[in-house]
Amino acid sequence: MPNLRINIDQDRANSLGIGNNQIGQVSQAAFSGLKVTELREGDRLIPVVIRLRVEDRNQAEKIRTLYVQNVSRKQIPQASTMQVSPTSSTAS
Repeated sequence: MPNLRINIDQDRANSLGIGNNQIGQVSQAAFSGLKVTELREGDRLIPVVIRLRVEDRNQAEKIRTLYVQNVSRKQIPQASTMQVSPTSSTAS
């Protein structure tokens, strides 16, 4: 998975009704996964995780194609609120 630096345009995001937390959650869910529920199989609970397909998670450009929901429940392209650049794997 690529290492990315995400620079959020605070003024633009705020004007669209989007918080940093929302952008972070969508990005993390897409690449790392987000547990949305659990299924029961006998006495076991199996987590259900959503995320991008493996081939999409390996493409940094995919983060620009994601949408985030604003306070009015409108879907806004993340690309309109941030700049994304690759970083080296040793960057902190």
